[in-house]
Amino acid sequence: IGPEYIELAFRWAHEADPQARLFYNDYNGEGLGKKSDAIYELIQKLLQRDVPINGVGLQMHVGLKNSPPPTDVSVNIRRLAALALDVHISEMDVKIQDGTGTQAENLAAQAKIYQDMLGVCLSEGSCRAFILWGFTDKHSWIPGFTGKPDAALIFDKSYRPKPAYNALRERLMQREQKR
Repeated sequence: IGPEYIELAFRWAHEADPQARLFYNDYNGEGLGKKSDAIYELIQKLLQRDVPINGVGLQMHVGLKNSPPPTDVSVNIRRLAALALDVHISEMDVKIQDGTGTQAENLAAQAKIYQDMLGVCLSEGSCRAFILWGFTDKHSWIPGFTGKPDAALIFDKSYRPKPAYNALRERLMQREQKR
């Protein structure tokens, strides 16, 4: 199989189950830049060839120093929505190992990123899911991958909620109050 493997995968998946919702899921393409432009162009070309794609998953494996501005994520979601696609924030976690503050400051910065990204998803009608890559630091993939300790999820290793959990909860409660 050559470069057409992505197209073939979508077509074959649709053939196997015409009711399945098919998503292109990738990392480092949530904001604006070369990667998100390439993802947009790929999906646009596939759709022009009538390839069955229902949405795009933005994996959102970010850190304190490499989190995209919320406005960039909004713009990216809107341009994908203009292609009649749903968007999922599909595997969100926020590394703190690159933070320069105290542990409390890093956890507060992490909470703000989680809260801001949930806010973006809630404000964009085409963002249909906000999914975390796990919920407890006890089972996070990041320390094994980077070789450094981290606390990237919303519950600590003892399953206690962290500031990020409270920030997400607060954002959801704000939304409910507006209804």
